[in-house]
Amino acid sequence: MIDLEERFQQAWAGEPAHVGVAERLAGGRVRLRRRRLAVAGGTLAAVVGLSGGIVVAVGVGADQGHGPAPAGGARVAGRPTPVDPDEASGARGVEVAQTVLDLDRIDPVHDAAYTDDGRVVVRPGWLVTQKVDEVYVGPDDQAAVGLEVTNTTTLEAEWYYLAWGKDGSSSVQRSWPQANPGKTLGAWLPDPQGNHSRP
Repeated sequence: MIDLEERFQQAWAGEPAHVGVAERLAGGRVRLRRRRLAVAGGTLAAVVGLSGGIVVAVGVGADQGHGPAPAGGARVAGRPTPVDPDEASGARGVEVAQTVLDLDRIDPVHDAAYTDDGRVVVRPGWLVTQKVDEVYVGPDDQAAVGLEVTNTTTLEAEWYYLAWGKDGSSSVQRSWPQANPGKTLGAWLPDPQGNHSRP
């Protein structure tokens, strides 16, 4: 009859020799240290890459100012696309509010407004992503414009219908794309009778 010890020796004949507990723990610690360094290095690379992308995105927004992208232009990877100021219905006539007077003209609730002299200004940190010039103008209004502005930090979008009267008065109507599912900015703006019901 075969002894039990012989059976174990035959079963483990090709296996590596037993490693002591102290050596096994030392090897495990080395592997753990390497893994932690690799994870930390990967995390650092991701953070640097992400922060570089944010700096580039903010830099592009700052360089292009609040000049919009073509009306109805598509968003790229969730980021706001500025309207091209050289397009006929681009961001011409839209400025970033810089002076105290211009900032005071934008009330605390809104992020876009007409100034007393008929200029359109947006709050710093907001980018014009759509602009519609041909908007219904009532008999006492000298100008009106439709805007979609997007916060460059939160990417929250707002729609504005701004009207400016010859006497320097102005009015603001605001909404949000998510409050108008299936509608475009142009469809939300007033029709020739002043109703917000364009197809």
